[in-house]
Amino acid sequence: MASTYEKIATTTLGSAVASVSFTSISGTYTDLVIIANVQGQSNGCNIQIWFNGDGSSTNYSSSTLYYTGSTVASTRNSNTAKLNFGTNGGQPFANANQFGLNIYNIQNYSNSTTYKTALGTSRSPNGGYTGAGEFDLAVGMWRNTAAITSIDIGVDNSKTMQIGSSFTIYGIKAA
Repeated sequence: MASTYEKIATTTLGSAVASVSFTSISGTYTDLVIIANVQGQSNGCNIQIWFNGDGSSTNYSSSTLYYTGSTVASTRNSNTAKLNFGTNGGQPFANANQFGLNIYNIQNYSNSTTYKTALGTSRSPNGGYTGAGEFDLAVGMWRNTAAITSIDIGVDNSKTMQIGSSFTIYGIKAA
């Protein structure tokens, strides 16, 4: 990583879990970057992210553009309890028996006067619903002005992320 990136925390799963938490995030950076290499319990697991424990309100919206090797399509999720970085019926972000690379950029996370925006990219290898793999671009918003001090990452449909899935969060230092 460039010298402007500072590793805040990293974890690799030793057992299957529904979510991973990063807590006590300092407000000293301009932005955050999360790199997650995730294997899901089964096909159809979309990555979900929520901030400051706010995983039950309806303060999130997201849009995803995805390519499955032969199809380009999009989905939109409004007023959800978490950022849904997935295609809701298309290929998953987290495949069974395969790891998918996910990168999330969270801009201006420590500002306490604006809503928070996250950008995500994902590449799932061959597998999933069509067998062709998938590339996804997503944008999400948390309609809350609180500074982000904790981030939870999980998968939908009451599934788990599998052993060996890894997560690293970086802070981007001011230039």
